[in-house]
Amino acid sequence: CVTAFMMSSPESFQKNCTTMVVVDYVAGIAGGVAVVLVGHPFDTTKTRLQTAPAGFYSSSADCVRKTFRGEGIAGFYSGIQSPLLGQMFFRAASFGTYSFLSSQIGKNNNGLDLNPHQLIISGALTGFVISFIEAPIDLIKTKLQVQIFERKLQPNKILPYNSVLGCLRYTIRNYGLLAPWQGLSGTMIRNVPANAMFFPVNELMKRWQARRDGVETKDLSLSQRLLAGACAGLSYWIGTYPLDVVKARMQSVEFDQRTGWLQAAKSVTTGRKGLLELSRGLLPCALRSIPACATMFATVDIVRDHLNKRFT
Repeated sequence: CVTAFMMSSPESFQKNCTTMVVVDYVAGIAGGVAVVLVGHPFDTTKTRLQTAPAGFYSSSADCVRKTFRGEGIAGFYSGIQSPLLGQMFFRAASFGTYSFLSSQIGKNNNGLDLNPHQLIISGALTGFVISFIEAPIDLIKTKLQVQIFERKLQPNKILPYNSVLGCLRYTIRNYGLLAPWQGLSGTMIRNVPANAMFFPVNELMKRWQARRDGVETKDLSLSQRLLAGACAGLSYWIGTYPLDVVKARMQSVEFDQRTGWLQAAKSVTTGRKGLLELSRGLLPCALRSIPACATMFATVDIVRDHLNKRFT
């Protein structure tokens, strides 16, 4: 939208940008399905490592073994309903928001691509906006994962919910309409810097490969698109993973026991491994980010290209 229509009239530019935002929104839905199907087993392992009682797992491999032994393959897809439905909407909003913001930030570029600073600003603002959508999704996913430990530690305990809707109803009924946004500040603190790297790294990696090969970015091969997405995923998680650990701690406790970000960070680092607790679960998360984000960005690109040929 930014590069293709910058020199057109304001009316035409606005119309074309609206079309591109809608295209990115639809492409984001497809990307959301792809990222969950590929990445959820890794995400399950990461969440369990972050929220398990001290000593429950000795390592990432131990978490994988115990999950498979106790629950089979289905255990790795525990709680998938929330992220699957949520990610379809969330990624649509994410890519649609980024498309809109980047078009507005770059509308005075006279047809040129956004520079790195503009890409970073677009990504950071996108991270702030989508936090309001992502926080409830992550909260429900975390609550459902935490119940796994409660069931194992207290087999006879009657759990208050066992589904996405059940968790949502329980949370709102007991703590009010704002309760699903528990941990919103932690989500924002993670999302702003994470997305300031996420979208720009993908875009800049594609530009670099295109310049190297003397082609346009739209002509990159599937493997090149996958590589750009993988690099974006790694930059998102490795750069901000400690912030995600603190966010998970904020969301894993009951609503009436919630704490602020600094208090949650302190509670994490006072664990038996100290500051190393901030890297707990990093390995499965980094491993997840490579295939999941590579598949997501490539899927979005393919769907976007197909829709652009039909509607723009």
